[in-house]
Amino acid sequence: MRSFSAALLLAAMVSTSCTASPTPSGELGEAVPPMDTPVKKLLFYAEEELVSRCMAEEGLLYPDAAAWSRVSGSFDGTDDPSVNAGLGLFEWRFDNAETAARHGFVLETLIGAGTEEPVAQPDGGPDFGSMTQDELNRYDAVLGGSGAADSVREIEGLVGEGTLFASQEGCVGAARVEMYGSIENYLLVVSYRNLASLFEGADAVNQNADYKAALERWSSCMDRSGFDVSRPSEAGQLALSRAGEGDLDVEFTVAVATAECNAEAELRAAGDEALDGYFADLTKEFGPRVGAVRDAVNTAVSQARRVLADSAVETE
Repeated sequence: MRSFSAALLLAAMVSTSCTASPTPSGELGEAVPPMDTPVKKLLFYAEEELVSRCMAEEGLLYPDAAAWSRVSGSFDGTDDPSVNAGLGLFEWRFDNAETAARHGFVLETLIGAGTEEPVAQPDGGPDFGSMTQDELNRYDAVLGGSGAADSVREIEGLVGEGTLFASQEGCVGAARVEMYGSIENYLLVVSYRNLASLFEGADAVNQNADYKAALERWSSCMDRSGFDVSRPSEAGQLALSRAGEGDLDVEFTVAVATAECNAEAELRAAGDEALDGYFADLTKEFGPRVGAVRDAVNTAVSQARRVLADSAVETE
């Protein structure tokens, strides 16, 4: 059965001649505004809101920002430090003891992993199953355009990324032009997001001397708390293992110790400072295009806030 996500994918895809890296998170220095999770959510939901309004003008249904925000997983926040931070790449950000005491490592979402459940669809979309082929074709054309060659715009990626291109047609193209000023600006922001690899950023932190020293202080603190672990992700894995055996209470005990030792060792400060340095070095490679990237991000953020001004969608 055709899903709403499949229809969206046809229109929203950005093409590149090279494989893109995962999206970044964290501070990016003064040269370019930070593309952290709140900003990415803001841009995502605003674009969906504009697409929904455009489709409605054509008499077609498309979920608005509020509908997308109600679907778990509609926004990929895996780089968000609040999501399983003790297990993820940004492990040094698990530092809130109060939150840890209430929610632990949020491991219940992982213990039940592996069960096959249907992908949730946002409400407010069309019933594709009842549409004729002609109706489906019209829907795709209104959403993503004709795909004509003269509708495609392209740019060279910021640093050896290859060529990125996307159509300016359809409601998706129109939304991006309104948000970013042009498809070229949209692609510039996409390149900026793709360029800073989540994995490379985390690896840079792990290689940083000051962070290594803070991690040793953190590990010593955890040892005094009764847990023989060398890094927060190991603490999360320990809690997950115990929880899987039925000892759910230990998750909260380990989580609180992880956060308290983070504060004592000043682990988050060291990790964030190292990540800032990584991104600052990266943006230097943009050369004369730094200003263009900065302006494109600022324009998009300003427009997104305007679009969602009366919305109840949470982006923080």
